[in-house]
Amino acid sequence: MEVGSSCATPLTMSTTTPHDDHSFFERERERLIADIASSFEELLSNSNVINRRLEDLGGTGKSFDTVAQLWGSFHNLVREQERAAQDSDVLAGTGSRLGGRTSTM
Repeated sequence: MEVGSSCATPLTMSTTTPHDDHSFFERERERLIADIASSFEELLSNSNVINRRLEDLGGTGKSFDTVAQLWGSFHNLVREQERAAQDSDVLAGTGSRLGGRTSTM
């Protein structure tokens, strides 16, 4: 073996230049920015759809307020009549007393 000769192969440089790497970086950055912008637009659109549906549900619920109040009033009236009937020992709806005389046939 000769003195001074090297068995190691020289390192090869990449075939891309720093300018090519920079342009790849720039292209990739622009692609990712466009992808992120597209995702944000989709997110905004979906959030608008959800907001509209929630507003619709709120409006639907409000339309039942008067019906709910009517049934609540009916329930309170029936409950008051039942309490009054229990307090006066009258059989509800008949007008006859529970502890009074019984009719015989």
